[in-house]
Amino acid sequence: MDFPRIIRIYMFRSIFFERIVKGTLLLSFFLSFGLLVYACGPRANEVTVEGSIIGLSNEYIYLMAASDDALSAVDSAETSSSGNFSFTLTLNEPAFYVLQPKGSASQILLLLSPGERVFVKASNANLQEYAVNGSQGSLRVKELNGRLNGVVAQIDSLATVWRNTYKEPNFDSIRTTIDSTYAQITSKHKAYTIRFIKDNSYSLATIIALYQQYDNKNFVLDSKADFKYFQLVDSLLYPIYPHNALVKNLHKNVKLMASQMEIRARRGEMLAVGTRFPVMAFPALDGNMVDVKAMGARYVLVNFWATWCDGCVATNKSLVGIYADFAPKGFAVVNFSLDANKQVLMEYVKRDTLSWMHSSDFKQWQSPIVDTLRVSSVPTNYLIDRWGTIRGVNLYGKKLRDELVKLMP
Repeated sequence: MDFPRIIRIYMFRSIFFERIVKGTLLLSFFLSFGLLVYACGPRANEVTVEGSIIGLSNEYIYLMAASDDALSAVDSAETSSSGNFSFTLTLNEPAFYVLQPKGSASQILLLLSPGERVFVKASNANLQEYAVNGSQGSLRVKELNGRLNGVVAQIDSLATVWRNTYKEPNFDSIRTTIDSTYAQITSKHKAYTIRFIKDNSYSLATIIALYQQYDNKNFVLDSKADFKYFQLVDSLLYPIYPHNALVKNLHKNVKLMASQMEIRARRGEMLAVGTRFPVMAFPALDGNMVDVKAMGARYVLVNFWATWCDGCVATNKSLVGIYADFAPKGFAVVNFSLDANKQVLMEYVKRDTLSWMHSSDFKQWQSPIVDTLRVSSVPTNYLIDRWGTIRGVNLYGKKLRDELVKLMP
């Protein structure tokens, strides 16, 4: 589960104005002075975002509302000659917004709440250094991103040392120091993240804390080992913000993770090499059942995957070349998908030209096939021979190729 990619789209211009009613004759319509103040003064759910960006004069800047996977149009403004800008919007509950200059990839992520008057000041147009006042949520987001960026910079420095010294005769000693330092850095940041979540439990900023990544593959928190923190944030935020897109996405993910962990505990270890493969018929996408024994292959890889699984996408790509090399020798593949949508699956298979057999009952983790074969995560695979004996478990890339070379020289 990675953090929803919300920073992608520029905005359309949509400027809202507050009408102020004038004239003494209208006073008779108000029941009290308090009502007059409410009607003409600042509303409790009105938010203003004012700021200044040095070096961004007479340029458009966009304010974008962030959901779980997209940005929606809110407003745009042209900065003054000194880089000043201002936005006004109405909020009923806290929400994430993005400030982004036109034509720039630089952004500032804000967590705004009803009634706030927010001031943002950036020292240059790339927005790397900025200050924010008047918004506690935005300050928490800034703190999180600042700490993470500092940690990533330290990790990048270690990577530079690695690249510059890996040919040195004493590299083993250097590598030990690098590994130890990396472990200390990441352990310290993980402890900080957990403390942040506990100290700010009712803030939407904790969602960002849950999904922090050092890079495309490494998360600060592990969704399995640190599942209790995902549960904690979900249990506190969902009752308060059940309609917030990011909270709803987290709630869905927590339910899915809880279900998978229960399934994993029930199914236990995968079937062992040398044992009998208990399922030999799979439902093809055309609705027919395909018997593996009737395929006439010497060896069959039964591969469990899903279009929403990034790791599965990578294994499919590596499998294309292996399949091309060994299919003439009697190697076949059956991809069993844990997707729920047949159309999405078929379009994906066509797009990536995955030319082997594809199967699914579209019951996802509740599939009896998945249950019988003790599959508790994806990607997962079994390599079986023509008699249904398991010859390998979870073989990918070079390991799969090497095993096939031994079996099919």
